[in-house]
Amino acid sequence: MPVHEAAFEPGTPCWADVIVDEVDGARAFYAALFDWDFDELPPEAGGYVLAYRDGHVVAGLGPKGPGREEMASSWTCYLATTDADATVALAQSSGGVFFTEPLKVLELARMAIGADAAGAVYGIWEAKTHTGADLVNEAGALCWAESLSRDYPLSLSFYRDVFGYRLQEVGGDGFRYSIATLESAPDRPVSGVGAIPVEAPAELPSHWMPYFAVDDCDRAADLVTELGGSVLQPPLDTPNGRVSLVAGPQGETFSLMRMNPAPDGSDG
Repeated sequence: MPVHEAAFEPGTPCWADVIVDEVDGARAFYAALFDWDFDELPPEAGGYVLAYRDGHVVAGLGPKGPGREEMASSWTCYLATTDADATVALAQSSGGVFFTEPLKVLELARMAIGADAAGAVYGIWEAKTHTGADLVNEAGALCWAESLSRDYPLSLSFYRDVFGYRLQEVGGDGFRYSIATLESAPDRPVSGVGAIPVEAPAELPSHWMPYFAVDDCDRAADLVTELGGSVLQPPLDTPNGRVSLVAGPQGETFSLMRMNPAPDGSDG
């Protein structure tokens, strides 16, 4: 089982959470879809709960809170950092913006949420007692996260400058996409940066997309529909696995992935 309890390398997508109108409804949906259990945090966390799979923390769920009722329900991907203040300053000097200054989340972490130079919303996570997802690349857990951009060259430059991404172009035939690695592990992909396809709706903004591993992508997509969500892109085969873009009942979008086996025969 791919358990990851140590701190993540800076720049690695390490955490994801979903903010919705109705947390109890989201809990019921994700419990049925991913077999998640939940643990409520103290009242000062404002209704935020942690989701667990097989005893390991995998994601967070929270309410929108006062004054944010008109905000769309959405998932946020967080990138690891060892210094939230320095990362905020560097991101701002590279064309990014932040909606919150780094703030303390109980004793768990310091975090901030902003948008990159192309407008994709993301978070940064300076771990304290909570390093991020303890289980990855396993059914019901985060297995990939990528930035999809309306300004691909600008996004490449931003993530190189701010998070030290080493980016290798792997797209072709009009498909623009780069795999990101870090200097500390040049052979291990940590994320991706891609261009939003020209055929996508014009109103679709730059965004980050979390992928959650499933044992059967087709069955999981069907289950999303049965549970009140919707399938935005039916399952299709990709070089890395079978994937489907879906939305929960409250409109939050995320992707499912049945990962291809690794060369050693395990799920990669």
